[in-house]
Amino acid sequence: MTTPRHNGPLHAAPRISRRGFLAKSAAASGVMFLPAGMASAAGHGLEKVVHQLGWVKSIQFGGHFAAIEQGYFEEEGIEAEFVAGGPGGIGTDVAVGTGQAMTSDTDVEGTVRARISGIPVKAFGAIMQKAPGAIMSLAENPLTTLADFPGKTIALPDGLRPQLTALMVTADVDP
Repeated sequence: MTTPRHNGPLHAAPRISRRGFLAKSAAASGVMFLPAGMASAAGHGLEKVVHQLGWVKSIQFGGHFAAIEQGYFEEEGIEAEFVAGGPGGIGTDVAVGTGQAMTSDTDVEGTVRARISGIPVKAFGAIMQKAPGAIMSLAENPLTTLADFPGKTIALPDGLRPQLTALMVTADVDP
């Protein structure tokens, strides 16, 4: 790892504990998983923390990589590794459940699917209090309530289908 470089206000950044790191990572990454009872790995005097990203390494995770480059993790005794996710990659729940990663980020549906599948994970942080999903329709044929859905074709990712079906069943609307 390179020697930490501090310029200007970065030098005044407060120190962060491992718990603080995990909490701030949760805030930066979205919902994260933590396996029940997972032991940490140690190496070179640093505690290794492997985090499975929910997508490929890109600008959305820039803060993680800047923190590595600036030496913030090392200052806290953490050797941080961020593993790329994305198409064809290992699922975030599988990475945590099999011990390949200590933490990961996913959505609420991913957490629920993991728990239903018996994967011992816990959500311990969230970037948003409410999911930003929305259903849109054309102005000339608007959908304004769930009662407007029957007979319509709704395009959505497979992972969201159980959530929408549950909403419709709860509202006594035939999915």
